[in-house]
Amino acid sequence: MALNLGSTGLSLGSGLIIQLGSGTAITAPGLTWDSGPGDDTPEFTISFDATALEGDITILQWATNPSFTAGLDETPTVLDAADITAGFINEIVGPLAQDVYYFRAMITRGGSASNWSSTVIVTIGEPSTASLNFTLPSNSMYVPVLRFSITGLLTAGALVLGGFLGV
Repeated sequence: MALNLGSTGLSLGSGLIIQLGSGTAITAPGLTWDSGPGDDTPEFTISFDATALEGDITILQWATNPSFTAGLDETPTVLDAADITAGFINEIVGPLAQDVYYFRAMITRGGSASNWSSTVIVTIGEPSTASLNFTLPSNSMYVPVLRFSITGLLTAGALVLGGFLGV
């Protein structure tokens, strides 16, 4: 009885074949954010190529900081034949609290894993905007005192105070 190592695996004689696997690395998936800003149940498409197989597990992971150390959570999904044929799956998470979230995806198979996808940044909740305008008469002898606070999510922006006080 001969022991042969071929392209299909290890065979013992002509009857027993032990499949060793193809040794193909799993390619990192693509990740696309499909829902709009402010949606507290964001939807994503995780796309994959022919290196993904039925039974592989996609991991969609999110956190509240870019190093994925705060507010970390994830959802796994086992790929079935229909997913493999389509080349993608859709995932919806949430509802999530108002914050900025960082999302990424990977594919696992047994002890192997792809690299992480590119990170997608999602803001949940619309940033608030407000303006304050006032005018003092040119002969005013009073100095206005303004007391105010700004609360809410600040994702990007600036606070501009300007004007002219004539004495």
